[in-house]
Amino acid sequence: MNSVIREAYNKCRPEQFIQYGDSRYVDFSAQHLRGSGEDIFRTVETTIGLSDAPGLHLLSGHIGSGKTTELKQMEHRLQQAGYQVVYIDTECFLNLSMPATVLELWVAIAAGLEASLSADDRFGAALARIGSRINAALTSVIDMKTKLSALGAEVEFTPRANPDLFEQIDTHLGQMRPKLIQECQTYVEEAIAKLRHADPRPVVLMIDSFEKVRGNASNEVEVRRSVESLFTRDWPLLQSPPCHTVMLVPPWLSFTLAGGAGNIGPIPVLPVVKVQNADRTAYEPGIEAVVGLVRKRLDIEALFGDVEPVRRLVAESGGFIRDLLRLLQSVLRAAASEGISLPMEPAWLADRSERAILELRDTYDMALDADDGPLYAAIDENHDVAALNREDRFRVAGLFDHHVVLCYQNGSQWFALHPLVRATKTVQLALTRSEPPS
Repeated sequence: MNSVIREAYNKCRPEQFIQYGDSRYVDFSAQHLRGSGEDIFRTVETTIGLSDAPGLHLLSGHIGSGKTTELKQMEHRLQQAGYQVVYIDTECFLNLSMPATVLELWVAIAAGLEASLSADDRFGAALARIGSRINAALTSVIDMKTKLSALGAEVEFTPRANPDLFEQIDTHLGQMRPKLIQECQTYVEEAIAKLRHADPRPVVLMIDSFEKVRGNASNEVEVRRSVESLFTRDWPLLQSPPCHTVMLVPPWLSFTLAGGAGNIGPIPVLPVVKVQNADRTAYEPGIEAVVGLVRKRLDIEALFGDVEPVRRLVAESGGFIRDLLRLLQSVLRAAASEGISLPMEPAWLADRSERAILELRDTYDMALDADDGPLYAAIDENHDVAALNREDRFRVAGLFDHHVVLCYQNGSQWFALHPLVRATKTVQLALTRSEPPS
């Protein structure tokens, strides 16, 4: 196995976020490739520094757009500014494929704090487990006593670990929900107080991965509506952490709640890197910056002989870095499998790059619905969702979840079909049908 290819392959893992201090990090916001103003994470930092009262700060972006990487950079900066930061990955505690409830979200926050305190030698068993406390609250309900007794006090009481139990609670114990939410809120308050007693620096909670909540073919609309309800109907129940809280939420909330968001205000979205203009011409500063990201991971000339094949893959990715890394890995995997010598021969590289593009394009095509053709055409023409009705906005939410539609920003926010998606047979047929007769 060629060690150069192996090293490059592992430095292009699409699911891996970048920790602070990693040499592979590229600050695209500083280059105005993710908006022309201050980046959204630094804006939240400024707000936290200015605010005397705690607040819940919502941020968003496509899954795989680099939000966790930016969150980790923000975590370091806040620590340097005199804050203690507790990072909570909700994916460890929630079933993100099921409808979300405010109770489950509070349980995830409490469980995340419990895990953080338990791992800190300063605290040990300073607080009873959140599962034990909710167990105690529930055992006052007769028909749950046997089930809870069988589970025991040490059960991992999270929606991810025990989804059936949470379904029972949601179905049969509606009247208990406020009490359980209050129990979680009290637990969080006590945990924050413990942290402040041991270290007087203010606390910031970072709640990651909730933007990944999404359903499957049978419940995706139900899941989206449950998330929307969290930030409208249940919004007052989310605002009580006794510290600043930064939370990542699904990007489509920024437009499904537009005009009706009430108290939550606008939700800043981390756009993908601008590598194209709205007219689909290449945006050279963006392409060069993303090529720079690739250079931080591998030796372009040693592997590919020339930068042009990488520029082609960058353009096809639409600035969605996760897809670029998938394309690079596909080429590297083929080179390793076929024993290709380095640098790769240009004709072989061109052919294999094209195959990688077609494979990923076909993957997108299989997930597309021909019934959404008018939406594809509308977004391709208008680069906006403002004129869409509420039902269509909900359908676009699904397109966001699957990266069919990408969000860009330079001055104002605009949307475009992913270049790989636009080239699919399904979308090309929809665009042809939308053209006025000559």
